[in-house]
Amino acid sequence: MNTAVEIKLIPTDKLISILPLINQLNPAIPETTLKSRLDEMTSQGYQCAGMHIVGQLIGISGFWIMSK
Repeated sequence: MNTAVEIKLIPTDKLISILPLINQLNPAIPETTLKSRLDEMTSQGYQCAGMHIVGQLIGISGFWIMSK
């Protein structure tokens, strides 16, 4: 069984794929609110790296470059 961890940048057009994990970590916040916030962050240059095991997203780390 291959359980290698893979960490890679999630392309901007695929950032929606982090919502299920974000929703799991923030169950009190409606998913529509999380999506709205993600859309706003993405428009401001937000980027995100994802950690995957066997193709399943298990962690994320988001960041902005050159943003104050």
